[in-house]
Amino acid sequence: MKTPARIVITMLTATSLLTAAAGTAQAADPISEATVTAGIIAAAAPDSIPVTEVLSVGDGYVAQDPGGVVEVPNDPNDAVEFQTPGTQETIQLSLPELTGAQTAKRSDDGTITYPTAQDTTVAVQPLAGGVRVLTVIESSESPTAFDYKIDLPDGATLAENTDESISVFARTETEVPLPGEDARINAAVTSILGENSLSLDSLDKLTDKQIDQLAAIPEAETTTVTKTEKVAEIAAPWATDANGNPVPTRYELNDGTLTQIIEPSAEAEYPIVADPSWWWWTATTAACIGQLASFTVVGAKVVRAFAKADKVIKGSTRLIRAYNKLGARWETVIDKIKKYVKSRKNLTKDQIDAVGDLIGGGGKLLGEILGIGSCVAIVLEVAR
Repeated sequence: MKTPARIVITMLTATSLLTAAAGTAQAADPISEATVTAGIIAAAAPDSIPVTEVLSVGDGYVAQDPGGVVEVPNDPNDAVEFQTPGTQETIQLSLPELTGAQTAKRSDDGTITYPTAQDTTVAVQPLAGGVRVLTVIESSESPTAFDYKIDLPDGATLAENTDESISVFARTETEVPLPGEDARINAAVTSILGENSLSLDSLDKLTDKQIDQLAAIPEAETTTVTKTEKVAEIAAPWATDANGNPVPTRYELNDGTLTQIIEPSAEAEYPIVADPSWWWWTATTAACIGQLASFTVVGAKVVRAFAKADKVIKGSTRLIRAYNKLGARWETVIDKIKKYVKSRKNLTKDQIDAVGDLIGGGGKLLGEILGIGSCVAIVLEVAR
């Protein structure tokens, strides 16, 4: 686990009186029942985040995007699992234990639902960068406390904050140059390019001789720094009734189990919606964003890295074509990779394909040269 980028897990509780039409649909086939539940959720949810495409595989469902892979079980007694690209770190989140929970049904929009015998339906929605776990409470007799058991990676811990949010702490590892290594590389690059040549514009004007000289500079020797830091935060809980009035809600955290308790008053109007948001700062996406951020300040190390990458790209027609589609400048290439990782909706299809071609063709070699191995892992995982 490194530093932040995020998988979002939102757990939303919607108390709803089902209409006669909904009841009729629920009496029909399982797909219709799940679709009715998805519609109730869509009306209650405070946002309109689309559900990620869900594929049926083996004993459950799988959804995949740049933020990670989400596995949703058929059996409500099994945990929802998600994993970040390029790592073996898995987070497990159990579903609330409710009497008579049925096996999973998938709605038209990809929402996975688990009807129960307690006038409550549990639902899971894989989203771009995360997963949302919900409960639709169908009567005043339904439960108002829901337990979520959290299985974090080894060494991670949960800590309650005064504002009712909950932080997740874990040990992180970062490679840093040994003392004097940056100065050595800076001096070598300056001797080749001169004092005033450290700019992105200069990268497109390098001669083949300069590129060869820059590529020949030995890599920096590094050491690994380990520390404990906050890698995630579960936002403070909130709840509102159908009139928009706040409803008391709180967390209880005991031995890795987070319980959300909703306490509606006699005056509360249904449906009541409660929504704690879980922000998981995933290792790979976070590391990628951090790696790309290093290019915002152009120094000797960056110039040298791009020069070496140029040699790789110029050796392949496919890579040259992809590089040109991304703007034919390293400044725009890095910007497009950043957008690809954060949200592909900000790119055209040609640009998305070009990022895949550039990283797919250059792969680990480009990752090592530019120091963006985490970004390569994400792109390769999505393009797979």
